[in-house]
Amino acid sequence: MVNYKGLWSKTTKTIKECLEENKDFKLVTGDVDYSKQSYPLIQFFFQNSIYQGNGKYRDVYNLLFMFERSHSVTEIIKNMEKVEETTTEVHRVINKDSNTVNFQAGEIENLVGEYEDTLIDAYRVNFEVEKLISMKPKRLKGGESNG
Repeated sequence: MVNYKGLWSKTTKTIKECLEENKDFKLVTGDVDYSKQSYPLIQFFFQNSIYQGNGKYRDVYNLLFMFERSHSVTEIIKNMEKVEETTTEVHRVINKDSNTVNFQAGEIENLVGEYEDTLIDAYRVNFEVEKLISMKPKRLKGGESNG
C-alpha cells in the first residue's frame, strides 16, 4: 500500500519554516492587502504535483519576492542577490529530505508594476521538487502481496 503521509505537506512545511527564518524578507501568507505591507516581502505557493511513474512525483512551487522599486541598478542587483540567496537556502533545506531526488529552479520572471503609487519590483521563481514515495506492497494473509 502506498503511504502518502507527508508527501506534499512535509515539503510545504519545510519551505514555510525556511522562509520564516529568513531575515531579509517578511513572509506573507493568505490574503494580502499590499497597501498595508512593508517591503521586501515574500509569498510562496504550492502549484501542483504530478505523478511521474515508478513512485516519483514532481511538485511545482512558486516563490514571489517583492521589493519597493528603485531606479538604481546597484539596488536592483542587491535585490537579485537576495532572491538568489533565499532560493539557494530553500534548495538546501529541501535537499535534506530523504525523499527528495532533485530540485530545479525553472522559470525565473521579473515583474515590475505599481500599486497605489508605489513602484514594485517582483521576482517569481518557479521551481520543481522531484521526490520518491514508498511503493512497498501491503502483505496479505498467507504471505501473498497485492503489488
